[in-house]
Amino acid sequence: MVGGVFSFLALYLVLMKILIASDNYPPALGGAETTTYNLAAGLLALGHEVAVIAPGGSWWQSRVVDEAGVRVLRLHSYPLPVSTKQRLGWWPRRATRRFLDDFAPDVVQCNNPSWTTWVVLNYARVHGIPSVIGNHVMPENYTFVIRRWPRVVRFLTPRLWRLLARFNNRATRLACPSQTTVNYLTRAGLSIEASVISNGVDLEATHPAKDVKAVRKELGLGEVPLVLYVGRISPEKRLDVLVRAAAMASTKAEFKVVMVGGSTVENTLPTLARELGVEKRITFTGRVAAELKLKYLQAADVFVIPSPAELQSIVTLEAMACGKPVVAVNAGALPELVHPGKNGELFADGDATQLAGQILALLGDGDIRRRYGQAALATSAHHDIRQMPAHYLEVYENLVQTTEQKST
Repeated sequence: MVGGVFSFLALYLVLMKILIASDNYPPALGGAETTTYNLAAGLLALGHEVAVIAPGGSWWQSRVVDEAGVRVLRLHSYPLPVSTKQRLGWWPRRATRRFLDDFAPDVVQCNNPSWTTWVVLNYARVHGIPSVIGNHVMPENYTFVIRRWPRVVRFLTPRLWRLLARFNNRATRLACPSQTTVNYLTRAGLSIEASVISNGVDLEATHPAKDVKAVRKELGLGEVPLVLYVGRISPEKRLDVLVRAAAMASTKAEFKVVMVGGSTVENTLPTLARELGVEKRITFTGRVAAELKLKYLQAADVFVIPSPAELQSIVTLEAMACGKPVVAVNAGALPELVHPGKNGELFADGDATQLAGQILALLGDGDIRRRYGQAALATSAHHDIRQMPAHYLEVYENLVQTTEQKST
């Protein structure tokens, strides 16, 4: 017991130089970007020296900048037109190697495959530096755009998973947000050791409202029950299933659906809502500030997530941290969070009829909503974002010690 305490304290007493490399980093928006930023900020807050390699805003120039105490190499890069502020580092070898030579990290952390992370992992291997790769990407999020050719999707998807596993095998260790991710990659050929570390949620900033009625009044929602979705408005999120479910349920109950989030492509859901006669029931807010997003989460009666391609889902954790029952698709990593009959319900992928029934059942029974909401709140307590950096540090410390032992 005492030894365990000293080992834990050592993570904070032995300061490390940690290099994080990812093309998924702010100002780009998304779950992977948020997770990478939170990791860098959390490690810095614990007193460790942190440097980041990420895309910059220039086509032709790389530069080193200080961002809230973190030294960041902003690589010259090019934008992805179909993604929100997403850019990819372009020809990162020379600037990256010079930056790594200067920083001399004890360990490198790479998130998701890219040219940049490939260069960093190669550098780490040549210089005997332990490396960790975080997997926050699913091929299904990309093959969904060619869903009209199901044979092509079935051909490509497993091969992309194998390529992803092969890329991850270049690192010393894998760290990912769910056991589901490990299972996917293991089946695809992952051969390195893996750790499951939740992306986490800020439980101090995300919490139930003290006065839900006041929040609803502020949002202009009135007394009508609220079914909420928060996240990117894009085809792979399968929000058409929610719209169809709302149309089915609208004949039996009064409620409002609000979808909070920006769209990277043309949003065709309002057209579908008009065709189904529920355009007055569904509101699209577009992208909103974090404070306003929290108010919607606090005001909701039921949170719905129909996206089958989730490796954890931070927004689902945020809804749970606000004490909301969750209705989620029975796919991806969502069943790790949502347990039917306890903190929410699961429905079959694409089954709008089942989803409609579950929405009606929850809206019609306040006692079940409260019970599920309390259980959801308890689930979120195991995903405190303040614990996430410490879990990564345990992995880093173990790898550094192992590397030192091998070199002596």
